[in-house]
Amino acid sequence: SGGQSSSSSTGGSGGQSSSSSTGDSGSSSSSSSSSSSSSSSTGSGGFDYGSDGWAVFPSVGRALTRRWVTVSSSTAIVLSKSAFTSMYYGRVGNEARCNAVEYIDNNNINCLIGTSVTEGSSVVFKIFKTSGSVTSKATFTGLAGPVISDVTIDSQEQNTITIVGANFGGVDGQDTRAYAEINGGSSPCIHTQYISANQINCFWGSVLPAGSSVAFRVVVGDQFAVSTSFTMPYPPVVTKVVPTSGFAGKPDRVFTLTGQLFGNTPGDITAVRMRDTEGNIITCTHTWISNTTVTCTPDGPLRDNTAYRFTVATFPYASGFSAAAFNTGPAPSVSFVSPASGPVLTSKLITITGENFGVAAGINKITLTLGATVITLNYLKVINPYTVTANVPGIITAGTYDLRVTAGEFTADLAAAYTSSVGPTISGISPACGGPLVARDITITGANYGGDDAALVRITYGTNSTNQKSCITSNWVSYTQKVC
Repeated sequence: SGGQSSSSSTGGSGGQSSSSSTGDSGSSSSSSSSSSSSSSSTGSGGFDYGSDGWAVFPSVGRALTRRWVTVSSSTAIVLSKSAFTSMYYGRVGNEARCNAVEYIDNNNINCLIGTSVTEGSSVVFKIFKTSGSVTSKATFTGLAGPVISDVTIDSQEQNTITIVGANFGGVDGQDTRAYAEINGGSSPCIHTQYISANQINCFWGSVLPAGSSVAFRVVVGDQFAVSTSFTMPYPPVVTKVVPTSGFAGKPDRVFTLTGQLFGNTPGDITAVRMRDTEGNIITCTHTWISNTTVTCTPDGPLRDNTAYRFTVATFPYASGFSAAAFNTGPAPSVSFVSPASGPVLTSKLITITGENFGVAAGINKITLTLGATVITLNYLKVINPYTVTANVPGIITAGTYDLRVTAGEFTADLAAAYTSSVGPTISGISPACGGPLVARDITITGANYGGDDAALVRITYGTNSTNQKSCITSNWVSYTQKVC
């Protein structure tokens, strides 16, 4: 050991040291950061001391490897540097001189151990001084490097990662740390929980970012292992809810949710929940149908006049609550329709006025009914909570129709809401001739002239169908007669 030696090591703890020593006298000149490596720090030596007052850092490391080890005591190892003579390491009674030493202070001394520490063996440190020697109670243990076999993200906590493998350190895991490597960058876990030499937990503090490439690194002393990287999935999205409205008290109600990224197997969905406008959550018993469809039945009662939105959770994410909602009221009502009439076999846009026509009410159907004839209006458009427009299709025949607005399980009716009639016809006029430049009344005879004067819109005359003038007055006489 009388020769000059140097060593450098870089491990997961970030410590790097170099030293040169000149032989048996133990005098050395050294620069080292081992003593300031990442460690739990309590006590005068900067370490977590055992009940016996001793600490060794690192306490574990790769076997058969040269490294610096700091030996620390909560009480002075020697009274002064001049009292220190040499330092040995090894099994009790079979110690060998440190390859190099660094005297830091009266409580801390560094020893450069050689390649003789085998896997599973533990060595103590013996410090010689002018007044005798002292042997550390704490030990350094040689280990095989860590190995990661599996990484699991907790499906409920979502920010707790369980890492399984081997050689994760000694009994207390003092030298074991876990890191998350996200898109190439490395950050330590907020807390590394040592369970055993085969398992540790990484508490990350938040959900890992969707779409990112993630791997986990376990560092034991100056050794480390990195897991296979994987890509974090994107969260599911709920785009449609059926039905959109209905009665709160209906038993065994089943909702069908449509969206994206609902998983590829039934087990991929971890939860389906409903939230009302006040933030109250109701869980659902769900059934996975496909990657885009899931059904659910509420596990609790719903309230009247409340909107409920849905979220689907797949490991390790939950969707945001859907824009689509289920409403338990209030039910819509209809006051009047404008225009209230139109010609047969003619498409007509009408405006329906009432209450609770808001988008959230989920109006999905408007019909006109006359006996057994039911006509469904098209081009529905909710303008505001009080107004909706729809188009009467050109298949409508003559008659007075009742109107029904359907919103999920709710309906609103208006009797005799719309009349479709045959257009007017002209069969004769009287007088049929007269002198020029004289104002006169012309009686027009025909059919379908309406039931009262309000039904008369206008009468025109002219030399052809395109050159027309309005009568000075237009008067309704009867269903078959008018006067211009």
